[in-house]
Amino acid sequence: MKVLVREARWEDLEVVLALYAELHPEDPRLSPEEALPAWERILDTPLRKVLLAYSETRAVGTVEYTLVPNLTREGRWLVIVENLVVYADFNGLGIGTLLLDEVKKRIAGFDVYKIQLSVGLSGPIVFYAKQGFVIDGLTMKLKLAR
Repeated sequence: MKVLVREARWEDLEVVLALYAELHPEDPRLSPEEALPAWERILDTPLRKVLLAYSETRAVGTVEYTLVPNLTREGRWLVIVENLVVYADFNGLGIGTLLLDEVKKRIAGFDVYKIQLSVGLSGPIVFYAKQGFVIDGLTMKLKLAR
């Protein structure tokens, strides 16, 4: 199976929303109209990218990453990875790995000292460990009311 990865474009909003519904099925779904202002801000942020993996004409996975300038670690950059999701019927075919490899390729010209992500305790920890990620510390969240 041939899979191609490309940056998301304006017209990909509904495709991305459908993939995100797989990531957090318990969340209320945003309509494209509700999501459009955030989508525009995401795509207009220069160091923030959304990638889509396509098998033939179907989007089968996505990942988002942000390059963050940094004043510690000798001024080296860090990268935050978010919202990596692959449709369940495509799990185990290397698409998540392909997406992470594409992120690594795209950040290669920056002096990045780490790629960071958060994963729930019931999440795909084994998958990320196979990609070279290690558990280092603890992520804490403060959820804010609307």
